[in-house]
Amino acid sequence: MIEAYPMPEESREELLSRLSASDRPVTSRQLERWCKAGKVTRPVRRHARGVRGSVSYFPPQAFEQAAAMFDASRHVTGGDRRLRVRGFLLWWQGKPIAEDPRALLLKAVAPMLRPIDRIRNEPRTEVINEPPEDDEDIAFDIADAYVSRHAHELARGSVLRRMRRNLGKRSEDVLSVMSALLTAALGGAPILDRPSLPGDDSLAFLVLKSFGGDDFRSMAEKAQVNGSVPASSQESPRAEDQIHDILDLAGNLFDRGKLNDFVASLRDEELNAARRYARVLFDDLPVVFESHELLFGKNRFAATTRILSRLPTEAIAFSVIGVAWLVRVHGGDRFQSIVENIEQARPRAEALCTLARAFPDYRELFLSKNVDRLAALPDDTRQEMWDSIRTLVTP
Repeated sequence: MIEAYPMPEESREELLSRLSASDRPVTSRQLERWCKAGKVTRPVRRHARGVRGSVSYFPPQAFEQAAAMFDASRHVTGGDRRLRVRGFLLWWQGKPIAEDPRALLLKAVAPMLRPIDRIRNEPRTEVINEPPEDDEDIAFDIADAYVSRHAHELARGSVLRRMRRNLGKRSEDVLSVMSALLTAALGGAPILDRPSLPGDDSLAFLVLKSFGGDDFRSMAEKAQVNGSVPASSQESPRAEDQIHDILDLAGNLFDRGKLNDFVASLRDEELNAARRYARVLFDDLPVVFESHELLFGKNRFAATTRILSRLPTEAIAFSVIGVAWLVRVHGGDRFQSIVENIEQARPRAEALCTLARAFPDYRELFLSKNVDRLAALPDDTRQEMWDSIRTLVTP
């Protein structure tokens, strides 16, 4: 455990000795590397009385920073030895860091931008009969050509596989959605209110469906009737209307210049709020919707939220910036209300999920339609279930 009480400045030898005593055998070379990388606050050289020359003294926070860096690298705790990833994960978990979180975010999201850069700079071999009228046309042409060439690769990755399953068997819908998302990332503006093909759903609805969002309202209505989510959380605009905001966000944040300027402009309080809201998205939302599936049956949106916990670090960092962008555009009141409702629903949802895992043979009885069958269980069985869940969820 990291010590919580303040300590005076200490020399390198004293700091390394204290780290070793806490079962963290950090080497002098590791400590120097972390200081140079900005993960641990650099020492200050001072002239000590009676000592020839000067001595480097680390500030009080250096111990917690170095301890957190060491803990984050342990494979047994799911750590990561890459400094870029480790630094962001420490900030994500609210641990002490020496580096500016804005710099950490930009380093963390760098892998997200490289594929878009490659696509944007990919040589164009298509014959164009009519030159594009503006940059948005160019973005669409590049995106459409890329998706056509790489259609066979669109099943790779957990997110893309889930999107394909959500959309169904029509390959035309998959290609339309991928083209729209890539067009937005390249700075274009896909026409969302028109059908992708004559007689079909609008492109906005298809994008929504690809993330399972078309199932969200039915889940919300059932949850409100059941009381598993406070009613105020249901007072929201149509999810389909939010697709415009999401694609606009992608167009701005996949532009390196706009991304750098925006992150640099973020105040500390904006960063902390965005981190809290994003953590709810990744940590709490999957649990809440897992419990909804136990009550109401399988749902595409719930299945999509489960992927969040398995996304790479760069996607998590990108989501923090995206949330910060949306909060600045729309204000924080609505986000605060949503987050509070989800946090309020989390304990009950977690208890239900824990109970279902502890008694898998009775899992189908948790469905709301089977409530009478659950109530008809023998008293000793229901008491055993109650005792088990109380033991599992009580600290």
